[in-house]
Amino acid sequence: MSVGSRIKELRKEAGYNRVAFAEKIGLPPTTLRNYETDKREPGHNFLTTMSKEFGVSVDYLLGLRTNRNPVILDDDGVSSKKHSLIESIVRMDEADVDVIAAAADALIARREK
Repeated sequence: MSVGSRIKELRKEAGYNRVAFAEKIGLPPTTLRNYETDKREPGHNFLTTMSKEFGVSVDYLLGLRTNRNPVILDDDGVSSKKHSLIESIVRMDEADVDVIAAAADALIARREK
């Protein structure tokens, strides 16, 4: 799967059409189209932005890995349940992430008492 195909797939999974997503990331829609159709190769700044936006590694975007999880999460100490939770959070909107973050903070504070 090409870089463009992966970006397009992630964008669609996140529920964005091309124009709305291009606007969100501050890119002309034609540039995004050229990346998604592999007419142009994106630079490292764009790949870094996509990595952060979708919670995947740049290696995944480049097709060097099939696992979407960022490399930092591949440590042996992280369970598959935690990986799944992180993947779910990546697909949430910011309001839902705020709710999850507040719940996590409350659980951690309760445990630390």
